[in-house]
Amino acid sequence: MSTTDDAMWPDEPVPAGEQPAPRAQQSQDECGPLRTELEEANDRVRRLAAELENTRKRTTAQIENNRQRARADAAIAWLPVLDNLERAMQAAPEACESRAFVAGLGALRDQAVSAMLELGFKRHGETGVPFDPYRHEAVGIDPEADVEPGTVVEVVQPGYGEGDRQLRPARVLVAGQRH
Repeated sequence: MSTTDDAMWPDEPVPAGEQPAPRAQQSQDECGPLRTELEEANDRVRRLAAELENTRKRTTAQIENNRQRARADAAIAWLPVLDNLERAMQAAPEACESRAFVAGLGALRDQAVSAMLELGFKRHGETGVPFDPYRHEAVGIDPEADVEPGTVVEVVQPGYGEGDRQLRPARVLVAGQRH
């Protein structure tokens, strides 16, 4: 062994009639399988990173979906309370002499409506608007109404939510054709 480089490489027998390969070529030939293995490992790492990112996005979407579902469940639980407050407000002036009691009922109802809005479900129950089957449920027709047919003339029960996040449509009376 004449140089220090020779000391690092063990001598390999060379078959008869062949010339020994230069040390640099031997080094590249030996690294070929290692390069392939490294490329495969890098490919696996990239795939795992992509899979991890997809899992993170999917989990984030599921968490948001669960939050929206929980809000909807809470809002649905509030609907009967709001309906009963509405009925109490309508009956209170006839049944109760105390204006303070009626005002208190109104404040309580307004607080419940605000809670629904905070949960993401806006109240809708406008009159004088065209009937929209996506937002309204017609419970009756008023042929005597002095407005364009197909116009909401009375809200029997307000609706909550909009679009695909609608808890329920507003139940309404609609103007019909005069005979």
